[in-house]
Amino acid sequence: MNELADVNKLIPYLAELLGEVGFDAETVQQILAQIKTYDDIDHLIYQIQDFFNTKRVALDAQTKFYNTFPQVYPAVMALQTASGLTNEAAKTCVYYAVGTYGLEQLQLYPILLFQGATGTGKSDAMKVLAQLVYKPSWLGTKSPIDMVSKLLRHR
Repeated sequence: MNELADVNKLIPYLAELLGEVGFDAETVQQILAQIKTYDDIDHLIYQIQDFFNTKRVALDAQTKFYNTFPQVYPAVMALQTASGLTNEAAKTCVYYAVGTYGLEQLQLYPILLFQGATGTGKSDAMKVLAQLVYKPSWLGTKSPIDMVSKLLRHR
């Protein structure tokens, strides 16, 4: 018996497997039309494993992120209360602050810029954030050109 005949016997099992991992019927048919050899099957299984490994890594990262919530929540609430920041903006600030504790290992770290109309809580947010970050530095500028010159002097 030839390899194609043997491979064709496996097609129904592959179709079932692809359906169980979430492929729609049309995609399953397109994939199976390409399967001619055992190497094709091996490649398909490798791709499925790689897909699930990527999903697992993403899920692990998401789980770690959500596990930080009890530590992050008080700081987020403090920022929101002091400044009126949205929940997402406050979380961004807190995670930014956490990241500053790795500054000595990093070659580059972004600047956190607050923009908004007068009276929107920018200064209040920065005062709270200054208590959270590692070695805070206040540039206190309104002009992008002034900011660049202060950054160059600050280095």
